[in-house]
Parts: sequence; C-alpha cells; structure tokens
Amino acid sequence: MKLALVGAGASAVALLDGISRAAAPPPERITVFDPAERPWCGRPYGDDLASVRVNILPEHMSVRSGESGHFSAWLRSRGMGGEDLDFAAADRFPPRRVYGRYLSETAGEAAARLKERGCRVELVRQRVVSAFTLDGEGVADDAGEIGGVWLSTTTGGVSRADRVVLAVGAGRPADHYGLTGTEGFHPDPYPLERTLRRIDSEADVAVLGTGLAAVDTAVSLLAAGHRGRVVMASRSGSLPAVRQTPAEVSLTACAPEMLRGITADGRRLGLDDVARLLAGDIRAEGGDPGSLLTEIEAVECEPAARRLRRQLGRIGDPDPGVRLAQKAIPASGPDLWVRLTPEAQRLVRTRYHRVLQSLCCPVPPGNARILLEAIDSGRLTVHSGLWNAKPTAVGGVDVFTDDGVFHAAEVVNAVAAPSHRNPPRAKELVDGLVSAGLAERHPAGGLSVDPDTSRALAPGRAESPVFVIGDLAAGTLYFTSGMPSVVDRAANIARALAADSADTRRTAPLTAARRDAV
Repeated sequence: MKLALVGAGASAVALLDGISRAAAPPPERITVFDPAERPWCGRPYGDDLASVRVNILPEHMSVRSGESGHFSAWLRSRGMGGEDLDFAAADRFPPRRVYGRYLSETAGEAAARLKERGCRVELVRQRVVSAFTLDGEGVADDAGEIGGVWLSTTTGGVSRADRVVLAVGAGRPADHYGLTGTEGFHPDPYPLERTLRRIDSEADVAVLGTGLAAVDTAVSLLAAGHRGRVVMASRSGSLPAVRQTPAEVSLTACAPEMLRGITADGRRLGLDDVARLLAGDIRAEGGDPGSLLTEIEAVECEPAARRLRRQLGRIGDPDPGVRLAQKAIPASGPDLWVRLTPEAQRLVRTRYHRVLQSLCCPVPPGNARILLEAIDSGRLTVHSGLWNAKPTAVGGVDVFTDDGVFHAAEVVNAVAAPSHRNPPRAKELVDGLVSAGLAERHPAGGLSVDPDTSRALAPGRAESPVFVIGDLAAGTLYFTSGMPSVVDRAANIARALAADSADTRRTAPLTAARRDAV
C-alpha cells in the first residue's frame, strides 16, 4: 500500500507514530505533502514567543496513543517542565514552540522506525491542490500500478496513492469586516513574534476576538511591555475559563461505552438527556451539578474581570463538575455527538458553541493572572457586542461595540476560524475529491466521515480510499480539536489503514503487466 498524508502537522505526527509502532506491517511508502518551512508543527506549534503556551497540561499532551506520559518524559529528559512545578506558575505550561520541537523529534523517530521496517517516508514540500481518479483509463504510475487516487501539487507534480489522509489543519481567521489591505490590520496573529514586531509599542491596539488566540495576543503584548491601550472585543465578550488544578475524576454514565449501550436501539439523545447523565456522574463523584450550571450561565453574562477573579480563586475547587465536563468532551464527545438528535446538534452549534469553547478550552492560570492584572491597572479592557470595524479617513480603524467606539491604530484579527471548517487553501483539493466521487460534503461544513474510522463517506462507494482528521471532519464529529481528540482519531485511522493493507495484500493491486496479461 502507498499512503499519502496531506499536511505535516500534529495529526500527521500522531498517525506516523501509531503506524510505526503497530504490529501490522506498515505501508511500503508514505508520502507527506506540506509546503511549511518547519514541518510537523503545523500552524499552532511553530517558532514563536515564549508567551504563546499550550493550554493543556503536558500530562495530557502526548502525541502517542496509549502512552499519556510520553511528552512529560520528553520534557524531563531535556531538563524542562515537571509535575512538581507550581500549577499556577507560567512555566507549568510549556511554550508551544517547545511542543513543536517534541513533534518534530517524534516524527523523525517514527520515520526512522518505519525505514527499519521497509517503509520509505518522503516529505514533499509542496501543497496538494487537486485529487482525481483514473480508474479504468489504463494509466499506471512508476511502479506500473493503476487505480487509486492521484494528487497534483502546486508545481504540477502528480503522485499516486492507494490511501489518502487529509490532515490539512484549521483555517485562518475570517475577515468579517473587510479590513484586509487596511494599514495596521494584521489578518492572522500567528506567529505573534512577527506580528508584534510590526506594532508600535505606543499604539492603541484592538484585538478582535476573546478566545484562545486573542488571549495569546493580549498576553504577548502585555508581556512585551506594550504601552498603548489594548482592547479585546467580540460579540460575546466571553474569555475562556481558567483551568483548574488537575484531579482524578471518572466518567460512568457519560463514558463512551455507556453512551453506545443506551443508544444501541437507535435512539437519539437530547440536551436534557445529556444534562441528566452528566449530573449523575457529578453526584457520583460527590459534586453538585449546580456548580457546573453556574459556570455555564456565567460564560456570557459575567463581566470579564469578575469572572477571572472568581475562577482564579477557585482553581483548587474540589467540586468535580467542570473537570468532568472537560474530561467528557475529548473522551466521550465524538461518541456522544453522533448520538444527539438533529435539534440538539443545531442548538450546540448555534447557541452553546461559545459556552463549550470557553469551558473546555481554558487558559492556564498564569495567563489569566496577566489578563486580570492588566484589566485592574487599566492597560486592558474587554468589550462585548462587537458589531463592526471600519477604517477611518484619518487612518486607523474604529471598532464598534455595545460599550461604544474604540479607535485603534493597529488591529489584530484573532477571531476563531470560520465555522464552516473549510480552510481556503484546501478548497481546490476538497472540490476535486467531491467531483471524483471520493468524498461528500457535510451540510454543516467540511466532509462527511464515518465516526468510527474517520473514513470519508462517498456516494456510490462501499469504502472511500480517503480519510479525514481535524476540523475538516467537524461536520460529522464536531469535537476535533485538542491533542487528546487528535490522538484518538489518529489511532482509529491507523487501525483502519492496517485493515485495508491486509485486504490489499490478499488482493494485490493491478499492475500494467498484470493488466496486459489479462
């Protein structure tokens, strides 16, 4: 089998590591396509400022399935990190560039293992722009094999693969207000090291968004000693929650196997059902479901400073409610999502998306403290009700919120990636896969996939040769971000590829010589 990975980020590393360590024979060749200067890191984990940190503890950031301590051990072996560090200290959460180094080294080790097992791993520094099939047209690749999926790149190169894994990463922030080309507008915050170099330290800065990317931006500006005013603005004005100290909590009613059991008869769950199940787990752990409800209600109605101060005071709160919810999202979210009623899915996407993102993608306490101190000192303000931003005749941009108008000399676009989850740079590729009948679009965006294997669903095909990992599969799976989810998806794909490879060995691919002999 010849395998193509489109994208060389964290998902690709998790998949390579899994394939390299599996008992099943690996593919004979793996070709990885990515034009990035620094492969294996993706957009989130490239070279950047030390203030740009992971928001998950190292103990939960392993890229290796079944070995949760892999990243922690890597850190200790290099004299970094340690579980004995103060949880509220900034260095308890490593810089994302350090995690990028870990990914790069893990990818190199996986490639070396694969080479020892007879699999050649080739990195092609080009972007794949289209995919097509030539079934039945008698065209063979350099090994004389026909069929499969053909990928073309920006330089016109063409490569054939038996299986393709799309790991293209997330899209870039949407320019909701048409500011592209405006002087002082920065369409993407990352890498922040480059963005901050272009911003005058005395300038008034507006950060569009209040999620994780916006927090990275504000914290990095403040850490660099920025002297101008900084405003964060979004429609909700909701900052991420503050991460609590780790504690062992167990899922019972919300465990994946239980969810599969109670829906075995085909029933779908509503949000009331989910609330009831989660409340049962909270009570079983000695907690009060009302505590989690308080946090849910506070996301969009509690002022930013008050919420930060309250949550910082409760990072050691023994109540398990928030921790159980945060554990359930990556552990049970994919199984739960496909068992929700269509109405429940619609409500999550339209009404509760921001609440889920805030609670389940929290910031480290160190970053929360920086934000709160800046708010208290007047260096930072957080506004809700963002409804417009437009350039002015005298330069700069006026940002309109429910609290009034803020004039900014510099605007950093740190809003979330578009909800349709189709990275623009992957549009041609997705169009080609759909046109070739290798995939189908999901009504909520991206591509439809089988929830168990992440294999693309294709009309008229029993099984597509294409797999999807990451936000491009969010229409089906919804919960696709966060390393625990990525690693679980990669493990599922690795198992499916091993099964496909066994089938391929039983029915060897047709070559030009065999075809001519028929």
